[in-house]
Amino acid sequence: MKVELDRYHEMVEGMSQEFGELKKRSQQKLQRTEQALRDVTNQHTKAKKSRDFTKNKLARRTQQYESLQSEYAQLYMENMDMSELNDQESQEKTRESIATKQGKSYAPEVRKLYYSLLADEVPASKIASTIRTVLKLSNLMWTWRNCVYLSDHVLAI
Repeated sequence: MKVELDRYHEMVEGMSQEFGELKKRSQQKLQRTEQALRDVTNQHTKAKKSRDFTKNKLARRTQQYESLQSEYAQLYMENMDMSELNDQESQEKTRESIATKQGKSYAPEVRKLYYSLLADEVPASKIASTIRTVLKLSNLMWTWRNCVYLSDHVLAI
């Protein structure tokens, strides 16, 4: 009987050890699962905050865009009114420009340049390209001056 009792005692001790190991492994597995759950929860929270931030930013940008659209519409309407003024100004400026013809001949400045190049014995093709370049540049300068005038006029309003 004692032998049987010892044998049962050894079996109980073996089971206790096995139970202890199973309990320890189960606790470790539970800890890993809880940590994974915390990580997923943190990621979810971060994603939600990021989504909310992006939604708010989009709402602000949409509001800014709508504001800019209304400002553009106002400026466009003002520009329509200014276009009549601009046409009058451009006609006056065109008369003053080097690039325009007076009647059937070019402005005195262009003629002076032509004759000075001719006197310096510059080839005809070179004279023609130089005159074209000067006329283009003077038109660009006139356009630039006109834009500056208009922007100053708009800012004054």
